[in-house]
Amino acid sequence: MRNVLVGALVAVIIAGCGQIPSVPEYGARSKWNGRSAAEAIEFFGAPDEMKPVGEGQAVLIWSRDTSYWRTRQTGRTTDVQGGVRVNTTYYEDYIQDSGCRVSIFVNKQKTITNLDLSGHNCAGVNVGE
Repeated sequence: MRNVLVGALVAVIIAGCGQIPSVPEYGARSKWNGRSAAEAIEFFGAPDEMKPVGEGQAVLIWSRDTSYWRTRQTGRTTDVQGGVRVNTTYYEDYIQDSGCRVSIFVNKQKTITNLDLSGHNCAGVNVGE
């Protein structure tokens, strides 16, 4: 029974960590809250999407490609050449696909009320800090 409770507690903790904003996100929220939507559009450019989210409110959404190159080991061989053991390691470069979504919520007065970063590698996205 104790193992079941411990397992459930660990699952709740792990699930909750996915919703905790990062330090840069907290900084970005405090920077953008209360500012005009026009300032966000000037900084980020035209939004990729705009959606109504309530009476007179909207969300402006920008999608950013945060893909990056990585190198990984793909194989290894060991041979004997001239009485000497030779180890050869093979590597390849590949793109790690990822993206970040910047969502800015705006009220009727076109004032920013919230900023949300979602996706992968959002730390690499400039949010104006």
